[in-house]
Amino acid sequence: MLISAGAVQALVIIQMAAYTQRTSNKVYAMAFCRGDIGKATCQSCINNSGLRILLKCPNSLEVVFWDLVCTVRYSNTSMFGVNKEMLVITPTSPAKAQVPTLFNQSLNHLLDNLTFFFSPEGSGGPGVIRAETHSIEFRTLVCLAGIELETSH
Repeated sequence: MLISAGAVQALVIIQMAAYTQRTSNKVYAMAFCRGDIGKATCQSCINNSGLRILLKCPNSLEVVFWDLVCTVRYSNTSMFGVNKEMLVITPTSPAKAQVPTLFNQSLNHLLDNLTFFFSPEGSGGPGVIRAETHSIEFRTLVCLAGIELETSH
């Protein structure tokens, strides 16, 4: 779900103090939420991400925040149309797989499907997809994946 400019603006206002101390006052940001949640939940996740980023990464000029509900990325340089690898720290779950080999099989199946989707043989292109698979333990594994294509200037 795409969110309104107001939610992103709230994130940018939270982050602006960190930027204006050391760099130009230009901030690039994007945020998106899972498609199966409501607008209020999405906006709340994005607004809360700003505070969580300040607590975990107070001096960072470029951050990707992944949550179970939303993803937020901001930078002091343009990120649009640029392919770049970044360190991602994701929240962990206290739940542990009872049978790790079965969990790993389910995870491999999920990742193989994503690899095919983004391969030349698959149908994937620029954008974000959500894929899931079910393990023997009746738990659902969900993966969000995104791809950006570099544009020539």
